[in-house]
Amino acid sequence: MRQSDESIRNNEEIGFSHSKRGGSESWLNDYADFDQDFLGGDSAGATIAHSMAIRAGTNPEQIHGVKIFGAAIVHPYFCSSGEPILDDKFDIGSKEGPAKLWYCVCPSTTGRNDPLINPTTETNLASLGCDRVLVFVADKDILRDIGWVYFETLKNCGWSGVVEIMESQGEDHVFHLVNRSCENAVNLMKRLVSFLNMKRVQSIP
Repeated sequence: MRQSDESIRNNEEIGFSHSKRGGSESWLNDYADFDQDFLGGDSAGATIAHSMAIRAGTNPEQIHGVKIFGAAIVHPYFCSSGEPILDDKFDIGSKEGPAKLWYCVCPSTTGRNDPLINPTTETNLASLGCDRVLVFVADKDILRDIGWVYFETLKNCGWSGVVEIMESQGEDHVFHLVNRSCENAVNLMKRLVSFLNMKRVQSIP
């Protein structure tokens, strides 16, 4: 059953009232800082975080005054432009694997140039709704190159924010989730923590 417009408005008021310090959860009212929120994710989660930042920048009224300070884009699952894929052989580890999986996940896609999966075709990239972005890539990851393309595209598209990138040598896709205690995973986490604390450090007199 479709929700009524009034019901949707009521849900939005309840859901976002914490940003005005009037929500039902006192710990959010008392401790959460809605002026320095972060988005982030690994792999497809990074792709979603990017899409959310685009929406926040192009439709700021939908986030009800919440300020997104930064986005951590970890080993993003993006695809580059290319010819349509015609064969049905699937190997996620192959060069065409990520694009083939995208066609399975989103059959209605317009293809590799779909801005949901290819940020170089996103016409609103300069409107990304945050101040800083930190991109992580891994040396042996099949998605490494498109991560670098994302970094370069964002840096040169006219967006007013600051974008940085960190590459982990000798590592594969989301290695830090597989071996959380290895040196490169620890270094990745330190860089991420530093990024998340950046706004807090800047605000200390």
